Parts: sequence; structure tokens; C-alpha cells
Amino acid sequence: MKQDFSLPPAPKRPLGEVNIWLTSIGLSLGLIMIFGLLGIIVVNGLEAFWPKTIHELTIAPSSKEEQPLVLYAGITKDQTRHVPADPARPGSTARDVREYQLFTGSKEIYGQSYRYVDAHNITASATPKGLLCLERMEGGKALVRPLELKLSSGQTILAASPEFMAAFRRALDRETELRDRIKAIDTRDIGSVNTRLADAKLDIKAIERSYDIREENGRRTAVPRKNPILTDMDDPAGELDRLRAKVEQLNAEYARYTAEAARLREQQGRDSLVYALGDGEKKEIRMDKIVYGYQPNDLGFSGKCGVFLHSLYHFVMDDPREANTEGGIFPAIFGTFIMTLLMSVLVTPVGVIGAIYLREYARQGHLVQAVRICVNNLAGVPSIVFGVFGLGFFVYYLGGTIDELFYWKKLAVDNTPTFGTSGILWASLTLALMTLPVVIVSTEEALSAVPRGLREAALACGASKWQMIKRIILPSALPGVMTGLILAMARGAGEVAPLMVTGVVKLAPSLPIDGEGPFIHLERKFMHLGFHIYDVGFQSPDSDAAQPMVFATTLLLILLVVVIPLMALILLLALLLTGCGYVAACAKNTRPPASNPILLHHPMTEPAAADDEPIIEVEDFSFFYGSKQVLFNIGMTFETNRVTALIGPSGCGKSTLLRNINRMNDLVEGCRISGDILLDGVDIYKDKMDVNVLRKRVGMVFQKPNPFPMSIYDNIAYGP
Repeated sequence: MKQDFSLPPAPKRPLGEVNIWLTSIGLSLGLIMIFGLLGIIVVNGLEAFWPKTIHELTIAPSSKEEQPLVLYAGITKDQTRHVPADPARPGSTARDVREYQLFTGSKEIYGQSYRYVDAHNITASATPKGLLCLERMEGGKALVRPLELKLSSGQTILAASPEFMAAFRRALDRETELRDRIKAIDTRDIGSVNTRLADAKLDIKAIERSYDIREENGRRTAVPRKNPILTDMDDPAGELDRLRAKVEQLNAEYARYTAEAARLREQQGRDSLVYALGDGEKKEIRMDKIVYGYQPNDLGFSGKCGVFLHSLYHFVMDDPREANTEGGIFPAIFGTFIMTLLMSVLVTPVGVIGAIYLREYARQGHLVQAVRICVNNLAGVPSIVFGVFGLGFFVYYLGGTIDELFYWKKLAVDNTPTFGTSGILWASLTLALMTLPVVIVSTEEALSAVPRGLREAALACGASKWQMIKRIILPSALPGVMTGLILAMARGAGEVAPLMVTGVVKLAPSLPIDGEGPFIHLERKFMHLGFHIYDVGFQSPDSDAAQPMVFATTLLLILLVVVIPLMALILLLALLLTGCGYVAACAKNTRPPASNPILLHHPMTEPAAADDEPIIEVEDFSFFYGSKQVLFNIGMTFETNRVTALIGPSGCGKSTLLRNINRMNDLVEGCRISGDILLDGVDIYKDKMDVNVLRKRVGMVFQKPNPFPMSIYDNIAYGP
């Protein structure tokens, strides 16, 4: 017999395998794009703070009449530029030209901080030691060759001296200390005096516009004017004198602080640095005009790391300079943090409560479905629409109403709104309204994902609906709620368009929270990292100089978007753990009361019957799911202190009967009963029985385990 040794046919390709591969490819491409973008932002953002080597470059002249140009510059880009063929020159061909982007600094001399130079035009290149990179108060950075340091004592230290850099740093530290002291006087002392002075002058104007102060026969009288601002003042003339005396006192205090600041300013700039540019031109700069200086060509790796950390720290902690293109971005970081935090505090309770109502309390129907559709549609509304709504409703209407109720004096005297103009409160409310659909939808989805068994298990143990939601449902849905909050924070922190009309500014003179009473100023305008990126990146006249600032600010914005939700999650977990530990400790150290106070005045709290007497009686009981009857005229008793077992095949109605004794079937829509179920002689369906009280006496444990999101002890002690 001939045998067939051929291989069996290859199995058919499973259906859907191609779709799985396409899905994995799409996911991989998405991850590559995300991590690639993050990598570009991280590299370019951190590179802005790394000290670059200073080159001494000699550039060939463009014509024979010109001299070669010598520059001190750092190479920031090395790239190739495609040059097409010139039709006006026969025989010319397209070619690729290598070029460098050079950072030269000293834009007041060269006209710009960056320039592009073809590689073949550089005739000489060197990296000499001793070159200095100066970060200045005005004009940006400068790359120079130091010559000498002139001190206020008359001493001159040459750059070739080994003591030059030590003396340079000491002089720089003195200027920094003086600058900080002057800033403290200007912002803290003089700022406080100006605030009190403005309040006193406002009160004086209000009195002068309300009363005509006259002096007749040695007596001063106050005659009310037409439409006065203030009324029913006992002694307007005396109050006016007191306010004027207060103004004189404040002016004297202001003059004292101003004199102190002027005295410190006189001590500035006594030291100076003499330096030379690449072409040998000598310049001199006062030390108070220098913020920081270092010699990158003389630094090793550890020294460059020190400069990197110093630059990064001051970028995060300092105020901006030079129209936000130099200095730090601390006001923008602080404003973004406070705005996001305030937005989260506003949107979280409203969103969670709204989701709880829609999912747990609202009767499901066409109206609730229409509300859900509207909430979902709100998530797709452009952000600028929310900004216009916030401007009209929050700023003009609510803010104007607050001004009329509480700041009417300032509004009547100066016609200057306090809350009736854009500020951080209205910006936060606008973003809270914009991110509300995200929180509602994610919370509602998280609530619906909680298994029904957990709900029924909690209710079967006697918990009320709110107790069930608070202790069981919300802790179980917490990951989904936090996901919605994180998404809302991320979207709110990155939005710019609605903020441009509700509170953000290019440069804020003061922070929303400071040491001046009432310490929290929700009416103030603020700076925002997103708007800072837009302003520096698209409104700066020198785009090349603004590019490092844009990448660094973007990196900090991403870090802030990640850090704020992490802080919220850590705080929430700490509160939950603390709360669980407290509840467990109380439950462990407290004995249960002898009698439940809830049951003291209820007919079910009568003394228990003797053994063998029925405690639960089922009389001619039938149960229906809609029109389908599943229990037929059941009659039986459950005796005291005896174990009664119901045995039967699956689906015969055992659990249905037990659920009716516990009234768990009340949760099923469309069910109805006939007959009676008595507990200690009380009909649990007809005597206005409190369901929670019933379930605390008649507990129910289901076949499937439903552990609650709490400790083991609390799970055991949760039942009646």
C-alpha cells in the first residue's frame, strides 16, 4: 500500500490577524512620535543651560576693500544648506554648502546675537583660554576677552593675574547683594507703603466728593454735596484731617525707604570691568550691569556642571528681563501652578458631584440622556469660546456685581474695577468650566465600572445609599476619578487662548499670593507658561535668540503638568491611608454598643422571641419580574436560634426569596409582589419600613465574594 508522506496543509491565517498587526504598528508609531517629541524638547531645553565653548573665528571679507572680521562666538548649529544653480551665471550648478550658526552676543554692537556663516568663509579658528561669557542686565550675553578689573579702592587687577577671577566673583557677589537689598526695599517696603497710601488717598477723594468742608467763624462744617459717595458720617472734617495726617506720615515713610534705596544705588557700579571684543575694540562695563560671568574654555566637566546647575536654578527662580527674553520665569511658573491648583479645586467637587447625581440618583430617561449628550458636546467646544463666555459672564457680570457690592467706593471715586476686570480667579473659573465635561464623563464611567455586586453587598449589610457611595463606590472608582482630574489639569495647564481674555499678561508686577494682606489676591493678573511660550516664540523680534528660551519653558511646562497631578495623587493617597488607619483604630478600640440607637424606637426592637418561635414569616408570597411570575404562593417560617437551609436546583428561586426578605429586589425596576413577609410580626413591605433599618437586622451575604475597598477588619465588621 502506497503511503502519503506529504505535509498537511498549512493552517489558515486567523481572522483579524492583519488588524492586530496594523493596530500594533499604529501604537508603535504613536509612541515613537510622543517620545521623539519629548526627546527633542528635553535635549534642546537642557542644552540652553550648558556652557558652550567660545571660539575665536576669523571670517574672510566679502570684498577686497574690507578687512577680515574676528569674532568671539559659540557654535550652536552645524548644518548643510542647499544652494540652487544661479540662472544668471552660465555653468553654475546646485551644490550643498556647510554653514554654522554662531552665537556672538553683544547685539548692541553686531545688531543681532546670532548669525549664519559659511564654513569656507572661516579662515582661522581657535579656542583660547581666558575668554569670558558675561550675562548682563541689559543687552543679553557678551563674549569678550577680559583685560583688567578696576576696583573702587583704586586697585587694578589684570586679567593675566591668578587673582583676577576670585576678585571678579567677589565684586559680582557684592553687586548681587546690593541688587537684592534694593529689590526687597522696592517690592516689600515701598510696595506696602504705596498700597496704604493709595487706600488713604481713595478715602480722602471719597470724603471730598461727598462733603463740602467749610470754615465759618472758626468752626468747620461739612455740607453734603449732590449725589454723595459717603453718607451718614459723624465728623467728615475730622476724618479728613486724620487721613491727611496719615498720608503725610506715609509720605515720610516712603521718603525714608526711597532714600535708603538711593543710598544703596550710590554704592553700585563702583567696580568696573575692562574688556576687548574680537576685533580688539576696548569696552568698559560697570559691575552692577553684570548678572553672572564664567570662563567656559577654562572649565572641566565638573565646572561646566556647576555652571549648568547655576543657570538652571536662576532660570527657574528669577524674574524675567529684556521683554521676557532674558532672566528667569518664576512668575510664570508660580502663576501656572496657582491657576491650575485653583482650577482643580473648583472643577473637582462640581464634576464628581454631577457625575454621582447622573449615575446614582437621577432617574434614567430622555432628560438625563439629553444632559449627557450636552456634557459630551461641551468637551468639543473650542477653548476660545469658553474664554469669551468667561469674559462676558465671569469678568463683566460677576466681577462687576462684586465691585458694586463690596468695592463701590473705589468704583465711584476712580471708576477703576477690582474684580470687574480680568484676573486669576476668572481665568481659573473659565478653565474649570472648560474641563468640567472631562471630569464628569471620566467619573461617571468610573462609577459605572464598579461591579453591581459591591453595591448590593453594601446595601444588603444595612448601608444607606450615601454610605454605600461614600465608603464603597467612590474608593473603588478613585482611579477613574483621578484619571479625569489629571486630564483636566493637563488640558487646563496647557491652554492659552481663553487665558488671553480672562487674566494672563505678558509681565505681571506682582504675584497672586504674597506677604501683603490679605495675602491671597484673586483679582490680580498673572503670568502663564503657555502664554510665555507664545509671547517669546512668536512675538520676539529675534527668533533665534528666543528659541532656547522656548524649549526650556516648554520643558518646564511639561514637568509642571506631570508634577501637579502627581502631587494631587500622593496627597489623596495619604489622606485615604490616614483615614483608613483612623477608622480601623477606632473600630478596634471601641466596643459596639449594647443596642443600636437607630432601632430604639422602632417596632422591630421588641425583645427577641423564645426559641422555636418564628421570627420571619412568609405568607402566600408571590414575586413578579414585570409580567413574569417567578415565585408562587410561598409560605414558610424561620424560627429563632435555628439554622434554616433552602435546598433546590439552580434557578428555582432560592436567592430571589432571600432577596425579598432583605428587600434587595427593590433595586430592580419593574418588579412587584403579593403576599406578606413579617419580621417579628411587622410587615416589612406595608408598615412604612425603613429599608436601611431592615437590612441592619436582616443581613445578606452573596455567593460571590465582594470584598470592599477597605481593611480586612473593616470588611468583617461592616455587616450588621
